[in-house]
Amino acid sequence: MPLASLVHWLSSTPTSSTLSTLALWGSLAALVVGLRAWSKGYVCKEERGLAGKTFLLTGGFSGVGLAVFQHLAAAGAQVIVLTPDPSSPSTIQLLLLLRSSTSNERLYAEECDLDSPASIKRFVEGWKKDAREGMVKDLEARIDGIVFCDEGGTMEWREKAGRVLTGRHMLVQLLMPVLLRSAATSTSPIRIVNTLDSPFYAAVTPDTFDPPSLVADQAVEKAEASAEASRQLSSIVQGGRVALASVLLWREFQARLSTSEPKPSTNPSASSDARVPSTSPILAFSVSPGVLRSSLRSLLPLSTRQSPHSRLPSSIYAFLSLLISLLAYPFTWIFGKRADEGAQVVLGAIMGDVERNSVGGRVVKGPDGQRVDAERLEGGDGRQRMRVRGGALYREGREVPLPTSVRGEFWDAEYKRLESLLAREGHKGANGTTGSATGDGRGKEKAA
Repeated sequence: MPLASLVHWLSSTPTSSTLSTLALWGSLAALVVGLRAWSKGYVCKEERGLAGKTFLLTGGFSGVGLAVFQHLAAAGAQVIVLTPDPSSPSTIQLLLLLRSSTSNERLYAEECDLDSPASIKRFVEGWKKDAREGMVKDLEARIDGIVFCDEGGTMEWREKAGRVLTGRHMLVQLLMPVLLRSAATSTSPIRIVNTLDSPFYAAVTPDTFDPPSLVADQAVEKAEASAEASRQLSSIVQGGRVALASVLLWREFQARLSTSEPKPSTNPSASSDARVPSTSPILAFSVSPGVLRSSLRSLLPLSTRQSPHSRLPSSIYAFLSLLISLLAYPFTWIFGKRADEGAQVVLGAIMGDVERNSVGGRVVKGPDGQRVDAERLEGGDGRQRMRVRGGALYREGREVPLPTSVRGEFWDAEYKRLESLLAREGHKGANGTTGSATGDGRGKEKAA
């Protein structure tokens, strides 16, 4: 009888009051729908076949990484997901489901923990040794792109984000010979897409940003003091520091790659030009998925631990945390992005056209290497088309302006840290190889 009750209520209500009520609720509904559509942000509508392309993907089993994994698999690409535990039941189940749903058998999971230099070296050595094992035999052992996504935004992940940043850099440096060989036979540059783990990079100030402290080797006392200082910062600033540091790292990496400098230099002129010409065979740039619902939920009291210095009883703290989280949920749902919505800018960076600088002006080329008319990039169908170049930062499909001069102290500290880790691992390998396990690059273990 709901319909009869509604008719009775409308007949007993004055016409003007009914219209006002309907107009009010209609306006609220339209406002919510409009805000929700606006918060989705950039939508990638590029449709390109990626058959025959090979991508390395980190964080491919959660959040934005999983959404990117699904789209790449549906486009026919060969995807190798790097994960610390490729033999876990959840990983195997997800792989089987994706292979079945996308009709793509070229999906793999391999062991590579970005928090472990030894694991990274095992993966790279295995890839170089027999990259065809476990793959489709008629595909060339090559890499067409590397996509770095976060591991789900957990508390443990945020605490080791600085070390994982070094791990990403180490992986690319060790794979550089493979990337250069792949670029030599590719019609378009190899893309290294760094997905920011936090959208709050703009919340960092000069007082709270000390890039060398994120990567430099420190004594135990200094490391503990640095960790204590980091805990005193808000989670927004902590995540923003690592995100901004990753942007600077890959920007400096691209600048030095473009100028063909084999070793780091303390001369700041290497990174003084913000607009690096995209003539390099390898393009490294950063993208921000935007404000995700998972990022907003991580800021709520229900997702954080109670401070040991809090005077509130645990029961009252739990009740207040639940109440605040429930009240904030509608705003999180409206203004936060789903994982697949945040993945759109990552897909745009993978499939978008490459902007190049030439003597005759701007030249734009697609992933297939064909020249694109730059005057029609945003015309015709009225869609926003994403164009990428090395060293840039992109958000909502558009480039975010960066300072015109950024000194190279962070790069120097990062590179020294990288050399120290590699030397340490080489020393361990020289002194203790008896009976050790070495990865074969396919997520398996073989006795040495």
